[in-house]
Amino acid sequence: MAAIGLHRLPQTLLEPHLLARLRPVSTHRTFSSSAFTNQVRVRFAPSPTGYLHLGGLRTALFNHLLARKLGGSWTLRIEDTDQTRYVEGAVESLISTLRWAKLEYDEGPEKELGRGPYFQSQRKHIYDKYLDRLLESGKAYHCFCTPERLTESRKLLQKKGSNLTYDRHCLGTPKEEADRRIANGETSVVRFKSSPDGLTQHDLVYDPIVYPSLPIEDFVLRKSDGLPTYHFANVVDDHEMGITHVLRGEEWLPSTPKHLALYAALGLKPPQFAHMPLLINPDGSKLSKRAGDVRVEDYIAKGYEPEALLNFVALMGWGPTTVNPESEVMDLETLISEFAIEGINKNRATMSPAKLDFLNRGHLQKKVALGNEEGRKEVAERAKVILVKAFPESDSLDLEYIARVVAALKERIYTVKDLPSLGACFFVDPDLSTADAQKLLKTTSQETYKEALTKSVEIISALPDSAFLEDASSQIWGELSPLIGQGTIKSAKDLMNPLRHALTGQKVGAGIPATIGTLGREKTLQRLRARGVISRQPRSIRSLATHAPPPAKNYASITPPYPHLLSQLKTVRSILDRPLSLAEKIVYSHLDNVEEGLAGGGPVRGHNYLKLRPDRVAMQDASAQMALLQFSTCGREATAVPTSIHCDHLISAYSGAEADLKRAIASNKEVFDFLESAARKYGIEFWGPGSGIIHQIVLENYSAPGLLMLGTDSHTPNAGGLGAIAIGVGGADAVDAMSYTPWELKAPKLIGIELKGKLNGWVSPKDVILEIVGRLTVRGGTGHILEYFGEGVETLSATGLATITNMGAEMGATTSVFPYTASMRSYLQATNRAPVAKAADGAQAAGFLSADKGVEYDQHIVIDLSALEPRFNGPNTPDLSTPLSQFANLVKENGWKDEISASLIGSCTNSSYEDMSRVASIARQAKAKGLTTATPFMITPGSELINATIERDGLTADLEAVGGVVLANACGPCIGQWDRKEYKNEENAILTSFNRNFRARNDGNRKTMNFLASPDIVTAMAFAGKLSFDPTKDELIGADGKPFKFDPPTGDELPSTGFTPGNTSYLPASLPKPDPSTEIAISPSSTRLELLEPFDAHFSPEAFADPSVPLEFTDLRCLVRIRGKCTTDEISAAGAWLKYKGHLSNLSENTLIGATNDENGQVNSALEYLPNEADGTIPEIAKRWKARGQPWMIVTDHNYGEGSAREHASLQPRFLGAKLILARSFARIHRTNLTKQGVLPLTFINENDYSKISAGDIVSTKGLDALLRGDLSSVVKVVVQPKDGGETIEIETDHSLSKDAVDWIAAGSALNLIRAKVASEQ
Repeated sequence: MAAIGLHRLPQTLLEPHLLARLRPVSTHRTFSSSAFTNQVRVRFAPSPTGYLHLGGLRTALFNHLLARKLGGSWTLRIEDTDQTRYVEGAVESLISTLRWAKLEYDEGPEKELGRGPYFQSQRKHIYDKYLDRLLESGKAYHCFCTPERLTESRKLLQKKGSNLTYDRHCLGTPKEEADRRIANGETSVVRFKSSPDGLTQHDLVYDPIVYPSLPIEDFVLRKSDGLPTYHFANVVDDHEMGITHVLRGEEWLPSTPKHLALYAALGLKPPQFAHMPLLINPDGSKLSKRAGDVRVEDYIAKGYEPEALLNFVALMGWGPTTVNPESEVMDLETLISEFAIEGINKNRATMSPAKLDFLNRGHLQKKVALGNEEGRKEVAERAKVILVKAFPESDSLDLEYIARVVAALKERIYTVKDLPSLGACFFVDPDLSTADAQKLLKTTSQETYKEALTKSVEIISALPDSAFLEDASSQIWGELSPLIGQGTIKSAKDLMNPLRHALTGQKVGAGIPATIGTLGREKTLQRLRARGVISRQPRSIRSLATHAPPPAKNYASITPPYPHLLSQLKTVRSILDRPLSLAEKIVYSHLDNVEEGLAGGGPVRGHNYLKLRPDRVAMQDASAQMALLQFSTCGREATAVPTSIHCDHLISAYSGAEADLKRAIASNKEVFDFLESAARKYGIEFWGPGSGIIHQIVLENYSAPGLLMLGTDSHTPNAGGLGAIAIGVGGADAVDAMSYTPWELKAPKLIGIELKGKLNGWVSPKDVILEIVGRLTVRGGTGHILEYFGEGVETLSATGLATITNMGAEMGATTSVFPYTASMRSYLQATNRAPVAKAADGAQAAGFLSADKGVEYDQHIVIDLSALEPRFNGPNTPDLSTPLSQFANLVKENGWKDEISASLIGSCTNSSYEDMSRVASIARQAKAKGLTTATPFMITPGSELINATIERDGLTADLEAVGGVVLANACGPCIGQWDRKEYKNEENAILTSFNRNFRARNDGNRKTMNFLASPDIVTAMAFAGKLSFDPTKDELIGADGKPFKFDPPTGDELPSTGFTPGNTSYLPASLPKPDPSTEIAISPSSTRLELLEPFDAHFSPEAFADPSVPLEFTDLRCLVRIRGKCTTDEISAAGAWLKYKGHLSNLSENTLIGATNDENGQVNSALEYLPNEADGTIPEIAKRWKARGQPWMIVTDHNYGEGSAREHASLQPRFLGAKLILARSFARIHRTNLTKQGVLPLTFINENDYSKISAGDIVSTKGLDALLRGDLSSVVKVVVQPKDGGETIEIETDHSLSKDAVDWIAAGSALNLIRAKVASEQ
């Protein structure tokens, strides 16, 4: 193998002056005989600058594997020379993580074996010794240059065309002068005197690398603080510690010449180097611990097995040479046995979460296998921690039982974190009122349901005890299966669905025989006998679903168009040429025409009228009626932007959630039916009654940093808590956006609100906005956007930020917005929008999601969070603000009755999980003292997501235990939907955490005084029942007669086990297609079976008969370029889709849903080439193209179609319009299947041509005509016309088709050929 010059390495890793002169040499890789002649000593040397990430774990692992494989040892060394980046606790975390991964180092911290210290900061005396040697030999020198002089030097060298930055100004300084200057206290560094001589590195992965002879920077060896640089310390430490081999990432390749030069200057023998390929994200960017889930701790928290994570990182850049390639699940012992440096490749390794899930499932299955007692115990102990939190009242949490549950679910779960959602039925009785259970129940008749359960009870009662052993599921099935065919039990579904419903309440879970065996005879019979009467609840009544993960979202529809916005921003900057605020960036980037909107760069704020293109519209049910009536006159068949309707305003509170919701649905049926039919007609997402309050739903599903949205409700700015510009408008304004008419807005002025410090104790985000409203008054924000910034912003949760932006409306502000923060990222990820967070990270890195430094605001307000105290605003106006410490005096001075008549929390502004967990902590304190609330105490959850999650986590029970009443997921009393019977026309005071408190707003009584406060204060004061009570200092009397004082509330920003969606029937389809007829006919035909129609031939018989007609595929569109592994499972998923195997139309809905789009890194994502059409999933776009008569092709990576011989993976693309698949390589069987269905499989001659075809490009063939006319030697090329109009290119391919395969292609399918032959014979 020839040596590799630096030009074959990633150029981003190379210093510019090394790229110009390169020289390859001829040599070969030889490792096994000479590279490991002495005992191997390796090291892992991380910096304590944060947590261990995946790249570091892989480095540690590879060093561990090499040491163990060759009987050597490895050292853990902490490279902490840069003390400014030291993170407290990082070393302890690092060691703990290594031990979790079972990577035990032989020498290092806590394992002193004579070569320490193992912290570089403690080895200064060693470095000084080597440094003196270099100074004495003239190979290093003191440099006294100031920063200013260094800057000047760099500029002069750049003018001369040099890539160097230092001119060796101090090289000739005599030793005596240097000593004198040092003695006088002058600051200096020590530099290495570099040599221009070339070097050759014999790298064990990249082969010999030649570094040419040319000037190299005189780099620093010792910094001005007396500590060595990384390069110098690295070389000295490796020598002192006897390191024989250095395995590290390829990002260190540019440093290697410096290290080799130091070894030579010191007369030391360098170790063998092996540089490993970089880990990259699916989008091709470098994996970074500053972005995404790259910390090992993140994966520990998600429940991954240590063996699986090691297996995963091992396979990123390395592969075994002897293990069956299909047996990728390898434990540490196997990895050690198989490891060889020859297996490390040079290609960068792409992160694949799906691969990790696959490996984790494999390791789980091994661990819980019968006989593996140690593994079962390990898994069960970790799972128990999760299950105790999810099911605190369960009596089925012993370790052996948990292990058996994991074994029963081994084909379903990926990590132990899946147990609460997929295995709930094993730990608590199933909730049969959930939407999942109701749907399952409807699959069989009542008669069949009863018969299946009755007969099953008889059989299970008679089973021997041995049938309930873990490995005896087949015995159970053997006894139950004969029931199929008896009575009304006509099929396996008629037996299994009733059993699954009665035993689990879930459509997905363990197999029924395994479920019965795991539950045991007694519990199984108990559940079956208890299912006598089953209620079929209507869709709109909320019930807590078994804790299933939320369904996948259409991420393209909820991610702001960042590339377009950044392009627009560039134009904005060129016109305005000044620092921009965050609000300006977002608003101006949404201009329909930037040049026109900004009018040449003059004053904009408060002057220009902006014509904007909003990204989204949201409407609540009351205001949506008129908006839709207006929209219906526009002649549009669909909304131009994603739009949603939210039924939240028409639900009145009276007795509790379920009864109130039923009553609302009945009384408002005509309105709800109208809204739902309009939603169907125009393709609008419809959130039915009970789903939640519009602003909470938007925050959980639609809001995103940089978004511009309109909402037909004044509190639409709630979405600003996630960095959106969200503006409340009337129905007519909403119609502008929905009809693709530019929406006009006078450019708002800006109020910059700087937050300092951090909230503490009883103070919450609600108090921040109550303080601001008190300062600005109800008119102070008119014509302005409130833009928050400052160090305090990062200390607040995303939902806390939303609480603040929500009430910006009380000041008349256009909207409010926060810069993108870590808490926003966490919230997006927690609400199933990690791809949106990732896109936002990119936009933030490009400078889009925060204000520029030096921006000037029209007003500037400073809030010190540390100095705030809880506040009350009111009565009768939200801007009359009083600190808690002065409120009792205010009550006394005004002569108000010292009594609270009702306490209400929740609503759109204060119904987050954090809010609810904090108030629940207060409730638990009160319950422990035997107290219940002294006033009616009502809780309005903002959404089904919140309601279901707080119920699952016991927070609802905490609140109800002290007298709380949970209302429907709707606006309720906050907007006056409160059927209050008490205090009619009587003066009374209520405390709420709402956003408005105008007279008569809440209960219709103008004498009701509403004081706005935080949920914490409202809850605590509900136990006193007095306005004068100060929970921060006053005491209550417990049931035992003793006084006690509340501790400050505590809570979790996000649920530790994630959100549960609850009743998922509330969730609308993402971007539903409009139905102009509004009449949806339900087809009576089967959904399981469908007659196949023959595929049409690609060319007519007349074309074949006429040699002048070219038989070429023309004007195909590239649907998607697929990255990495794409098995038949990714092409045609199994699992739940198996039911449609006989129905090609239905099954085609899953086509390529597991494939990764190489151009955006997203799974199941395809790009639309028409400018006015939305992107979508792969099957969505494929169907769309088929409908418009657009044939297509795809580009794929290596070994496309590996896995099972599933022919549906070739039928489905053909059915949807595919004619050509161009791959780097195919799996053999799948390639044949493609040709059988008439799909042309071609492979790249030069696999690097893979990236030359992009989605939307026009692709035609050249040379197919000759092939189809019988010339098997014909070379088929593809002619590519880029969609952007670029230069046409030709790419040479290999068809490798046999004559029969060519005939199949020519006929349109093998079946067509057979049919023709049979017809001719007849």
